[in-house]
Amino acid sequence: MREKASIREIVRRLGRAPSTISREIRPNRHPTGGQYRPHAAQDHAAARRLRPKPSKTGQRDGPPSRVFRRR
Repeated sequence: MREKASIREIVRRLGRAPSTISREIRPNRHPTGGQYRPHAAQDHAAARRLRPKPSKTGQRDGPPSRVFRRR
């Protein structure tokens, strides 16, 4: 985007569908300037990856009450 390349040019270079590129660019543009912000996009993606609750393994204090062995 820094090079002012069109979406079609980016699609050609990356070998992706135009819809994929536009879905990445559209929500990650600066609200007033309209320029794509890759660092902000990465930060938003990292925030969406965070789990809202701890995993089930992190909730137990000790081992499970019953353990199954493989035969």
